[in-house]
Amino acid sequence: ITMTYRPGPTLTVTPTFTMTPVVTSAVVVGIPAQLYPNPFNPDKELFYLGNVPAGSQMNIYNLIGEKVYSVRLQGNPSLDYWDGYNSNGVKVVTGIYFVVIDGKDYRLAVVRN
Repeated sequence: ITMTYRPGPTLTVTPTFTMTPVVTSAVVVGIPAQLYPNPFNPDKELFYLGNVPAGSQMNIYNLIGEKVYSVRLQGNPSLDYWDGYNSNGVKVVTGIYFVVIDGKDYRLAVVRN
């Protein structure tokens, strides 16, 4: 008996990846908010929000993520404003702040003379 070895077919494995999108929920403001003036000088003016639905929550954060100010908006541009003071009644310093209205993020620059 003679035995002969013959190599079989080569098996190559190619990994296959399937990407499945993940949907997360987000609250979207129906009408884009208007932020004016931007940048604003809290020593001279107020920061008004327009076209924001009543009952929306506005939070203002500094660059390191600390919440500076929070208020429930009334949906009236003449009543929905920020005067440049934090929740403790102290004026904020010059810098860039983030305004978050019901999950939608805006950037605001605070300028002082």
